[in-house]
Amino acid sequence: GLGPFQQINVQILGTDDFDFFLQGVPTIVGNHEDATYGPNYHARTDQYHECDPRQLRMNTAIVAALVYGIADGEVDWSRNTRAEIDELIQSSGLEGPMRIFGLWDSWVDGSRGRRN
Repeated sequence: GLGPFQQINVQILGTDDFDFFLQGVPTIVGNHEDATYGPNYHARTDQYHECDPRQLRMNTAIVAALVYGIADGEVDWSRNTRAEIDELIQSSGLEGPMRIFGLWDSWVDGSRGRRN
């Protein structure tokens, strides 16, 4: 009743979990409408008293259901190998944005991300 939800297996550049992704750690990123999120992200208005209480309650319920589902489920949460990470980068078209933002060379030379 909290949906609709969509699961996609791609990484998004610019998220706080990006370096965890490069280390092979499974991550979850919420996909949301930019209408209220975008203008307030890391802005002066990004404060608790500025939030929409209804959205906060709904998002809290969603996160609680997600955590319960993960804890109760049979999901393999092992780290991805470097080859698996590279496959996700290629399949999601992330190489281009990584090049644009100067992250590609450090991935290729192994100075950023998982080495094996």
